[in-house]
Amino acid sequence: MSRKLKETGGAALLLVLCVGALFVSLSAAMVYAAGQLTASANRLYWEQDAYRQARSFGECMEQELCASGDTALKSFVNNTFLRGLSYAENTAYPFAQTGEPSPGFAPLTVTLSKEILLATGDNRGAISFETTDAALQWAKSYAAVPVNDCAVTVQVTAQGEEAACTYTQIYLRTGIFPLVFLVDGTEYQAGADGKLYRRGVTNPGTRPWEELLNQELTYYFDTNMGSELKFEREGGPEDEDKTAGQ
Repeated sequence: MSRKLKETGGAALLLVLCVGALFVSLSAAMVYAAGQLTASANRLYWEQDAYRQARSFGECMEQELCASGDTALKSFVNNTFLRGLSYAENTAYPFAQTGEPSPGFAPLTVTLSKEILLATGDNRGAISFETTDAALQWAKSYAAVPVNDCAVTVQVTAQGEEAACTYTQIYLRTGIFPLVFLVDGTEYQAGADGKLYRRGVTNPGTRPWEELLNQELTYYFDTNMGSELKFEREGGPEDEDKTAGQ
């Protein structure tokens, strides 16, 4: 009887020890899971904070770039970034924030890249006309048509202490560019009236369309001399790209 009680007591003690070990393991797992959830929540918070700052600055840049009038950013992109030989096509150029950011704000980096959609030397076409009216109508319509000549990608990265996030938008530049015809090695620009005016002279004379009917004419848009230039976000106001990372 005594031996049986001892065996029963030993089994009970073993069971208590096993259950205790199980509770210890379970408690450790719960502490670890809670720590993981806290870390995940903290990471999500910092990522959202970085995204908010990147998007806020990106939207400010959009207002400057897409403004109807001239702005410092718009002037830099049009006259320096797109036309400057020091900025190659399809190459990312980062512009980091100088100085220390204000308390509570992450350092920002703006990265620009460009893609030429319509280059002056690469957009040549050929056409012929049977009547003067057809030539005038075609030249008048295309001399004033807006054309997309390039795309600019703007990336704003907010680099926080715990997380970083990049806000990306693509903007298409639209403008009205001179419609130029090559006739016997001489350049003629189509005017708003559809007539051909010789380029590069003080008093440009016109070339009668009657002399150019039923022959193949080479034409192109001179994207170096655009007017009414403006930028619009590609894909509409709701299109955006967000990239988060450490």
